[in-house]
Amino acid sequence: MNEKYFLEFAELKTERLYFTKLTKEDIGLLYSFNSSEESLRYIARDPFTKIEQAEELFNNFDKGVKNMEMLWWRINLITGESIGYCGLFNICMKTLKAEVGYGLLPDYWGKGYAGEMAKRITEFGMNNFGLHRMWGRIEPKNKASIRVLQKLGYCYEGTHRDVEFAKNKYFDMSIYALINEES
Repeated sequence: MNEKYFLEFAELKTERLYFTKLTKEDIGLLYSFNSSEESLRYIARDPFTKIEQAEELFNNFDKGVKNMEMLWWRINLITGESIGYCGLFNICMKTLKAEVGYGLLPDYWGKGYAGEMAKRITEFGMNNFGLHRMWGRIEPKNKASIRVLQKLGYCYEGTHRDVEFAKNKYFDMSIYALINEES
């Protein structure tokens, strides 16, 4: 695994998107996404009610990057408009594995951006970062997100029942994983 990516944060691009390091200036984006019931429809998280919650989330992300446990990007359209964020987290340097996560503001759903984001960070994780295993945890009713990972070759490994609690209910989480056969 190449540790330089924690120090010299990689900016990534696709045809329609570019990825930049999440910074304090993105606290508003984090709040906008995490305070929206629609954004969190399939996410086991209580909606934020105060900007301080987004500040705390950013601080956790920033600490995770410094501890070489996470990489988080703001996602922008080529026109410069911020549309969401994505990252690798639960990074294990010893076993070369990481969880993938992504979130788009609802105005940008259904346009192929989630697939484009997930494809680019999967390529980065496997080809540049040197991961052996990547996985995503998805609420089973989130069919769109499941399709995103399946199109990239992630395989269903099972469902953890009632593993998360938020919004006064339990959430199941299905695991989809990809193994880098060349690592």
